Amino acid sequence: MSTKQNEAGRRSVVAPALVRPPDAAGTWHEPQAQPNELERHNRELRRTQLELAKARDRYRDLYDRAPVGYLTLDERGRILEANLTAARLLAQDRDSLQRRPLSAYMVQPDADRWHQHVKEAFRLAAPWRIELRFRRPDGELVEVQVDGLLVARGGDGPGLRVTLTDVTLPRLADADRRAARQAVSEQEADRRRVARELHDDLGQRLSALKMNLAARVAGAVTDADLAAMVRTIDDAMVSVRRMTTDLRPLMLDDLGLAAAIEALARRSARQHGMKLRLHLTAADPPPGDPAAVTLYRLLQASLPLLAGQPGPGSLGSMRIELRDAPGARLLAMQCQRRTCAPGAAAAQGPERWTALREAAHLMGYTLDVAAVRPGGERVTVRMPLPTAEAVAAPV
Repeated sequence: MSTKQNEAGRRSVVAPALVRPPDAAGTWHEPQAQPNELERHNRELRRTQLELAKARDRYRDLYDRAPVGYLTLDERGRILEANLTAARLLAQDRDSLQRRPLSAYMVQPDADRWHQHVKEAFRLAAPWRIELRFRRPDGELVEVQVDGLLVARGGDGPGLRVTLTDVTLPRLADADRRAARQAVSEQEADRRRVARELHDDLGQRLSALKMNLAARVAGAVTDADLAAMVRTIDDAMVSVRRMTTDLRPLMLDDLGLAAAIEALARRSARQHGMKLRLHLTAADPPPGDPAAVTLYRLLQASLPLLAGQPGPGSLGSMRIELRDAPGARLLAMQCQRRTCAPGAAAAQGPERWTALREAAHLMGYTLDVAAVRPGGERVTVRMPLPTAEAVAAPV
């Protein structure tokens, strides 16, 4: 075989290795450089891994620093995962919670309820909520709202995702306010009963006696004793009306809060020799509303502290304002004295408002006192409005 034939044979053997076979469409492909493609894939893979690591760190930070406790429980109610908030709520080290039943940290009656609740949660597979009491290592009890949901855990079977919310302080505050409202309601019921008796019984009797005596005086004008008795009865009737109003202002039930405030303010201004300015624009609550009674009582208790001792020495001005603001009803009282009554200076310390401020706080209100120059104070009572009233209140 010649040299040319040998070279042609070698080309026929080598050439197919330099060309890729055709694909299904019959297209021939030339060999391509792979290192650039692999490098691009590696860069994308590294970027994806970095983003996943950042997302994992953000999730872990949000998980541990959440304002509520997070737990993952197995089908037996044992803790598989817990965030730092849950560990702090139970006053336990997070590692010590692993594989421990959540019921181990509850008081016994609530632990029994919890076991029954877990069975129902796995059976119904719906979101649920229950309130339980937990006991910390120092013996302190905390009331916790537990919300949960059934979730799948891959091949490990179903589990529970649980949140723990500490409701101890809000619950205590609500209990205090309910007790305060109940005490006020009972006190007002007693005052209403006594006021009605004074007005309907004693007041009517004194009125009849006055009319009888007045008829006799008309026939015997010179009888000084009978005339003195009529004056005495007049004074007694004035006292009965005053006591009735102090116990329970009938005007509050009959004409509403604004009318009752106006009557109280005018009487107080007369007693203290002050000029009165009224600005009452708030919507009147319905008759018998405890909020109206509370505002009236706060005004009734505040006016003597503001105005000082009655008498000509306390001449000045008094301003009463009742208006609706976004989300609240405001009662503002302001007194400015030109001179102080004898002995009034001793009662001007800010501590005299402490009891009234605490009473307002128990009812869910705030009472703020600020100095107003010259020689006066301004008291503002803020009463939160229910949602429906807050929406309707003018801005």
